[in-house]
Parts: sequence; structure tokens; C-alpha cells
Amino acid sequence: MQYLLQYLQNSGNSLHRQDSTQKEVNQGRTQGIPKVLFYGHFEEVLEMTVFCGVDPASATGAVAVLDSQGNYLECFMIEHQDKHIRAMVLKNALLRAIDPKEGAEIAIEMLYSRPGQSASAMWTFARAVGAITAICELTNYPCHMVRPQVWRSYFHLESGKHASLDVARMFWPEAPIKLKKHHNLSDALLIAEYWRSQIMGRRDASTRLKT
Repeated sequence: MQYLLQYLQNSGNSLHRQDSTQKEVNQGRTQGIPKVLFYGHFEEVLEMTVFCGVDPASATGAVAVLDSQGNYLECFMIEHQDKHIRAMVLKNALLRAIDPKEGAEIAIEMLYSRPGQSASAMWTFARAVGAITAICELTNYPCHMVRPQVWRSYFHLESGKHASLDVARMFWPEAPIKLKKHHNLSDALLIAEYWRSQIMGRRDASTRLKT
């Protein structure tokens, strides 16, 4: 509940915060948003947009999809075979999750190698992140890199890879994130929600929780 209260407080304050993402939206430069948005049809077009969050972990990556209101649509783990990402499986899964009549915004967590990793581990990590990013780009939907410090601080998450589970479970009780091992799915959900909140320019978490 502490996470929720902090999130709601942050939501109200963030309407006035001009970070780099919001500046792009305000100035009409955000990639993939049609120019029509800036001629009086902003809400109409955005209502047809879904938001994908991607946690590009090398072996346990995940994807989550929300609609324009922040409602849960789908989430799934990224498939691997012999420690390699199944590129076509991921691309097809993304395209299936997005109605071709709708637009989409894809937010990918910008990850870095960890101190002390071996050269082999760093190579595996970099290859996985690069592959996932390239596959998302090939969907032809706009992709955006989001630093983990940014989206995690937005939700006031404590350190630790399981911190996102509590918040995600409150927002989307129907999502398949019941176990601790589902933390990558919960991360992907919150990345999608963070980016949705930046693009939509409004917060409706309180409304969603009352239903």
C-alpha cells in the first residue's frame, strides 16, 4: 500500500514535471505520434494506442501489453533456444499482441552490464539486449529506451528485483504474476505503465483500483 500511495502522489506531481520525455511530447517530436495529434485530435488517436513494456533480460526477458487506459491485455516471457533468443517467435508474438488497426508504443528498459561480469557473460547479455531491441524496432512501431532508475523511481520502488511485484499485483490482479519468479513480467508491466503515463499525460491509477 505504501508503494500505491507514493505512486498516486507522484502521479499528481508529475503532471508538472518537465523531463526529457514530456518535453518531446509537448513539442510534438515524440517518434511515432502522428502530426494530427497536434491539430486537436490527440485523445482520439491515443485511445487507439496500446503500450508495450519490454524487460530485455538475457535469459528471462519479458513483454507486457496495456491498452490506452492502462488495462491489462497480455504479458509473456521471451522464448530462448540454446541461450539464443528466438527472434521470429518474439516478433510474431509482438505483432499478435497489437491489433493492426491500432497504434503502439514500445518502451524498452535500457540495461547495462553489471560490475564483475565475465567477458563471456557481458557478451551474452549485450547480444540478448541488442537482439530484443532490434526485433522491437522491426515491428515498425516507435521504440523508446527507458532507464531503470527512471521508471523505478516513478513508482518509488525499493531496491531488489522483486519490488515491482507488489505494485503490479495491485494494479493488475488478473495478470499471471503470482510467484516471485514472475518479477520480469511485473517489471515489463510497470515499464509499459510508466511510458503510457508519459504519453497520455494523465494518471488514472486511482480509478482503476476502485473498479
